[in-house]
Amino acid sequence: MESFSTANNPCQPAWPRPSDRPPHPENRSMYVPIFFSVELLIIIEGYKNQDVIVSKTFSKVYGLAGLRIGYLVIRPELADRLFGKYTPYGREKIVAQTNVLAVAAATEALKDEEFYNFSLKKAKEGKSKIYKLLDYLNLKYVKSSTNFIFFESKKHIDELGAQMLDKGVIIGRPFPPFYDWCRISTGTSEEVDKFINGMLEVYS
Repeated sequence: MESFSTANNPCQPAWPRPSDRPPHPENRSMYVPIFFSVELLIIIEGYKNQDVIVSKTFSKVYGLAGLRIGYLVIRPELADRLFGKYTPYGREKIVAQTNVLAVAAATEALKDEEFYNFSLKKAKEGKSKIYKLLDYLNLKYVKSSTNFIFFESKKHIDELGAQMLDKGVIIGRPFPPFYDWCRISTGTSEEVDKFINGMLEVYS
């Protein structure tokens, strides 16, 4: 199998469209591209009549990260081949099934278009504020297609983490080998403002 993550973590820009790759020449069944968090229509256009899996998460825009749930868009025959046939207890080759609380929450989240649009709007507003901060501090960053931003902190992540914690802000974990880069999620408007104020104090 081959996997492509877009937008990736922590480098979060989305590809404009995937390259049109041919099947593996020696073993067709071994070439199954897996895409994470990318627009489904883009994948369908780029991989017509090929085995492909699209993985989507409920962690970000739906705010369900703690429930650890997502879904796959996959051709039924490929699902049977990889995960086994359906049984009263789920798929044969999947040992642990998703818990019913997570499934119920995700089902309802898909119906809530108002919150979906609200979440996108707030993430965009938060990123705009953070971009302006990073430009002001002359810190490089990667333009984001997600709700988080990866920026060059110009100091070790452990040092920045401790300094920001003193300001009441928890920043992202280390992403080796980028120890002088930091990932920050947008959060609420109040949390973004608290991050901005803390950064201004740390870098003053």
